[in-house]
This record gives sequence, C-alpha cells and structure tokens, in this order.
Amino acid sequence: MNLEPLCQPKNKAVNRYNKRFFATMPFYVGFLLGAIYVLKHYHPGRVATVLLSILPSLPIIAIIVIVGLYIKEETDEFQRAVYLQALLWTTGITLAVASVWGFLEMFANLPHVPTFYTFPAYWFLFGICYPLVRLQYRSTPDE
Repeated sequence: MNLEPLCQPKNKAVNRYNKRFFATMPFYVGFLLGAIYVLKHYHPGRVATVLLSILPSLPIIAIIVIVGLYIKEETDEFQRAVYLQALLWTTGITLAVASVWGFLEMFANLPHVPTFYTFPAYWFLFGICYPLVRLQYRSTPDE
C-alpha cells in the first residue's frame, strides 16, 4: 500500500507550519517540566504558583495561533479544506468525548480526568482524523 497520498504535502505553508510547531514544542515540554519541578520542590507563594501554572499554557496558545497561520497561509484550497475538515471532526469528537466523560464523572462517579489532557487528546485524535479525511479523496486507478 502506497502511503504517499496520505502524507501531508510539502509546500511553503506546510514547511512554515512544521518549523513553527517544532520550534514551539520544546518550550511546552520545558515549561511543563520546569513548572512541575519548581512547584513540587520549592512550594512558591500564590502569585508565583499561578504564574508557573499558566506558563505551560503559553506554547499551547502559540500552537493554536500556528494552526490559524497555516490555514491563512495555505494557498492550496483543497489542502486547506482537508485540514479544516479534519479539525472539525477532531473538535466534534473531542467535545463529545469530554461531554460524555463529564456526565459519567458527575452521575456514575467515574474518576476525574484533568482538563489539561484535552489538548494532547485533541491532537492525538487529529492524527487519526486527518488521514481518514484524506482517504476519502484518494483516487483509484480506475478513475
């Protein structure tokens, strides 16, 4: 099976997206691990705790901006449409799962899942949705 059609195209918008994304992720990991370390070992005051708690969110906000920039900069309408469809499916699935789990927590006493897991779960689901959306447009040799 040739996976080439499932791979993301290489153009200027994709290259900029990848550079921005991969430049941002080390900050997320570093800020998260740094905040955990400082909060666990130094027990800072309230203001510092709040600021350290917000710090790992800054790269997440940057990723949201990076996605918006990619959508704006992508000149291939088909590629932009596929990406947006995958984002919409991912958003719907994430909202549905979060809502169902919230009701299960509330009514069936299932364990609480911290909301910060939503962002990584979203991108995990996007990794499933994007190739599935692209698959529906895959042409066959008969066409």
